[in-house]
Amino acid sequence: MKFVGSLLFLFVSMLSRPCSASTVTCQTRENLPPNSAVCNLISLFNDVPGAPNCSLVTCTFSLIQQGPDFAVALSSGVISTLRSLDREALAVQGDPVTVSLALLVMHGALVPFHVTVDVLVYDENDETPTFQSPMESISLKEDAVVGSRSFVQRAVDRDAGQNGNVTYKIESGNKDGAFKLIVVNKDLLYLTPAKSLDRETTDHYLLNISAHDHGQPPLWGFHLINVTILDANDHFPQFTKKVYNKQLQENAPAGTFLLQVSAVDPDLGAHGLVTYSIRNELRGPELHFTIDADTGVVRTTSLSFDYETLKRNFYIFWVFANDNGSASDMKSSEIEVTVHIDDVNDERPEIEITFYPGGKPQEVSVWEDAPVGGLLADVSLKDPDRGSARRTNITGKLKGGDGFFRYNPHSGTLTLAKTLDYETQKLFRMTMVACDNGNPPLTSEFNFTVEVLDRNDNRPTFNRPVYSGQVAENSPVGEQVVRVQASDKDERSKSELVYSIVGETDWFTINSTSGWISVASPPDREMMEVVTLVVQVDDGGSASLSPKVNVTIHITDENDMHPVFDSNAYNFNTAEGRETGSIIGQVKASDRDFGQNGVVRYELKRQNAYFGVYSETGIIWAKTALDYEHQVEYTFDVVASDGGVPSLQASVTVTVTVEDQNDNSPTFIQRSPVYVTTSQLAGSDKSLVALTANDPDTGEGGRVSYSIFPLPPSKDLDLFGINSKTGVVSTLHSLVHVTPMNYSFVVRARDNGADDQRSSTIKLIIQVDPPGGHTGTVSSDVGSDSGDSIDNMFVILVVVLVVLIAIFVTAIILFVLRTRNPRFCARLGDIEKGKPDLKSIARRSSSRVQFANQDDILEYPVQIDEEEKEPTTERADPDGENTPDKETEKCEIFVNKGAEDLNSSRSRKPLQVSDEQELQKEADEDSDSESTDSGHHTSDSVTTPSSIRSPPGVKDTLHEDGKLTSHV
Repeated sequence: MKFVGSLLFLFVSMLSRPCSASTVTCQTRENLPPNSAVCNLISLFNDVPGAPNCSLVTCTFSLIQQGPDFAVALSSGVISTLRSLDREALAVQGDPVTVSLALLVMHGALVPFHVTVDVLVYDENDETPTFQSPMESISLKEDAVVGSRSFVQRAVDRDAGQNGNVTYKIESGNKDGAFKLIVVNKDLLYLTPAKSLDRETTDHYLLNISAHDHGQPPLWGFHLINVTILDANDHFPQFTKKVYNKQLQENAPAGTFLLQVSAVDPDLGAHGLVTYSIRNELRGPELHFTIDADTGVVRTTSLSFDYETLKRNFYIFWVFANDNGSASDMKSSEIEVTVHIDDVNDERPEIEITFYPGGKPQEVSVWEDAPVGGLLADVSLKDPDRGSARRTNITGKLKGGDGFFRYNPHSGTLTLAKTLDYETQKLFRMTMVACDNGNPPLTSEFNFTVEVLDRNDNRPTFNRPVYSGQVAENSPVGEQVVRVQASDKDERSKSELVYSIVGETDWFTINSTSGWISVASPPDREMMEVVTLVVQVDDGGSASLSPKVNVTIHITDENDMHPVFDSNAYNFNTAEGRETGSIIGQVKASDRDFGQNGVVRYELKRQNAYFGVYSETGIIWAKTALDYEHQVEYTFDVVASDGGVPSLQASVTVTVTVEDQNDNSPTFIQRSPVYVTTSQLAGSDKSLVALTANDPDTGEGGRVSYSIFPLPPSKDLDLFGINSKTGVVSTLHSLVHVTPMNYSFVVRARDNGADDQRSSTIKLIIQVDPPGGHTGTVSSDVGSDSGDSIDNMFVILVVVLVVLIAIFVTAIILFVLRTRNPRFCARLGDIEKGKPDLKSIARRSSSRVQFANQDDILEYPVQIDEEEKEPTTERADPDGENTPDKETEKCEIFVNKGAEDLNSSRSRKPLQVSDEQELQKEADEDSDSESTDSGHHTSDSVTTPSSIRSPPGVKDTLHEDGKLTSHV
């Protein structure tokens, strides 16, 4: 039983004592097999203060709460995994993921050791980028703008860091590079056309998209995008022929089929459906022809084509082909149709040919170098018909000649159409055919030959029609650019080819034998981007045998030009107070280099808190609202950098001047209210006080003007005035006949801003004392350290000290009187030497007791209970006299406003009611705020206990704000 009690005592002691605690950290990685060791707590305890030394003491380890992922060996303290860890499946995310384990370690001591083990689980690249679905379909119109975006699925990789960073690529199906992928903020994937689409060329794309992460090794995912190109009405109908000509007999019946036009539109649906119509001209052909809108078949109408009646042998009209697009994008084409009316005849035309410069009747010779257009023969065509059958419109046609000869039916001439070559063809056999327009037509033929005579006409020929090459600017002298080559069919003696550049060039030269063009001096792309050279080859013959060829050389860019600002310095003005983000101005720099080398971006040389610059536009903007009173001018440098590698830079100084705005109100240096004391004997134009208001604005906005307005009961303004420029308040007339009292005014300080005048006010109280009073006192809470302020402070301290002494003496006297005679208030008249008996005064609800002291009058309203109550209890004091336990009467003496009943005023010009109310309200607000800040009470009504009364020889002055000043 004692043993059980001991164990219970030890268990309770162990629970009542605090456990030691600490934290250790170990790490592992995901995907390790189960039972993988993580860390050994015994070895980790060597570095943990307060941990048990389990190598010397037997320790047992246990998890406070067993989880599904980790276990701890009871005696060895080895923490191992219970299963293969998956970082992405753990409740807490991050890299690494921290899993906290709470363990208890029992050792030789009775107190267990509590330890927290933070296991850091690191990520492995075990997650494949995965799309939501293996395939998606989108549709784009063929007129989609290059760069327009279409949202497509993105891949998700749950790994962390680079293991989860996904890169996309179009692996296949992107015919001609029609599309590209754009990734925005790693969360959005867009497909955008990289070039113009054409449904008629390709109407479908199947893009294979790959997504791979940046792990080692990377993991891949794939996704198919089925892109369908939708049709847009972007093609015009095209006629299958370039021109339509048709012959029609003059006696053709109505409804005769003339011809059928045909046009093709490759667009789909209604965009590719073509309809036809006729636009008529030349004396109303609409009466003679009609067209089927769907088939394009043209037929004759019921009108006659009789030549002898109409005197017309041809008709011309236009056929329109329209697709069925909307009214805004309908496409149309047109073609001319010519209808020739054939007359009926029965005689064949006659052909007569005269050759130049002579020859046999049916044979002619011509040099192979004869000029194109040269005359070979005159051809005359005649119709032997007479009368109504005679036809003057005989058509002639040349057959044969392989296009080297041309017959002009209008002039009746046979000319050379192309240059002849004896080495190619030596003889031409041709036939001249004449055809009238009868029905049926009758024809005649004339056969003849043309013999080509040989000349030395072979010339060198370049292997290409044009040559092109490219070279970088600033390339060294001698660098080869491009080679030209030519060949010649003539004999060797005439085939020695010599190359030369026609005209002058400073940058390039040519090897006369090999044809290599090389650099003669370093070219400059900024001076010229493309150089076109004319190269001539000479075979030693005449100048006509020296052909030329154009060689185009493109000068590629090097980053050799610095950005140049369009001004040496920039000066901008801006108004103060503009909102954040306001545009101040713009700097501009240009770089004559090409491409990225010529792209200019801007930045501040040193960042500041006031201005920023947009990198692409050079626009300078305000980071914060500027204050003229804080700083007037700012100077900083803007740097322009091009996009070359390395980048070239230029800088420019920018000065921003802040223009002042009237944004400050005048501020009085005195605090409201300001108290001024003067005597009744003050004469005219006596300066009483100088009120000063400061306005930090400049110009008219900082120039202050003053004005004064009376407040009730001071209804007149003819006693005091103020200098509008200096703020000095002075008397306007002698104050001899003025009633001594307090006069209240509002003084307004207003700036002279042009658009928005600002003002502030202060309350001024002028106390007029009778002769012999203390005059010339100015009282206000002015934050000044001048000599006058020090003197005023000294006077105030003296007055306060005198008042405190008077209060103290009065309190002692009252206390003695109260204790000696409880009815002292009834004999107050005897105490005050000749004053009326207070008992008679007490019968009235309100009385005034006046005390004359020199020239001043102080009024003390006295209020005494009308009935005296007898004490309820009495007790004997040691002297044998009875003392009341409770006072039988109450005596209160109040100090009333001294100026109200003595106020007498003359007739004065009053302010307007609206101005008076506004200024009164403004002055009261200023006075209240100032009094609250300074701790002074400014109420016009003041109640003072009866115990506060000045001793003989001390004069009290009570001001309207409740201040009591005493003068000896």
